Amino acid sequence: MPHQIHQTKGIILKGSNIGESDKLLTVFTEKFGKIHAKAQGARYLKSKLRYNLENFSYSNLSLILNRGYWRITGAEEIQNRKQIISEVEKQKTLSRVSILLNKMIQGEETDFILWQIVESFFNTLSKENRPPIDQLKKLETSTVAKILIHLGYLNEEECKTEKCTITAINTAIKESML
Repeated sequence: MPHQIHQTKGIILKGSNIGESDKLLTVFTEKFGKIHAKAQGARYLKSKLRYNLENFSYSNLSLILNRGYWRITGAEEIQNRKQIISEVEKQKTLSRVSILLNKMIQGEETDFILWQIVESFFNTLSKENRPPIDQLKKLETSTVAKILIHLGYLNEEECKTEKCTITAINTAIKESML
């Protein structure tokens, strides 16, 4: 019996190599939340998946759920990640938000509001051409605050000023023990 192919948008949060040619990826998706998926043969030079499944790639993904495990069968990049990874400060900002998402989101669960927050952050980061560091920090702070408020780790009333928001974020992360 053939498996159903699921189509969704996704951002690669983290990837690790498995064996000779496979990758195990942590992906935040629009339809399924955070998932772990295997991309078979994705490290071969001739693989079509190779360049669309790098860290921080924003892609349309084709997924198959087989015996409780996700497999990526297709990927097409939506937005070119080179704009982000070519600038060190942007890459650091995206990396910190990705690490936070990876730690705070447990299990597979669709969360459209959280997806919109993350997608908006990614799109803003992609569009800005060499923004000042203070602008990047404000973007990161507001995005992290929105994520933590949505996940229930932070109270919206605590976020009146930027300094207060940063203190509240640090306290919320510390108290979450992650």
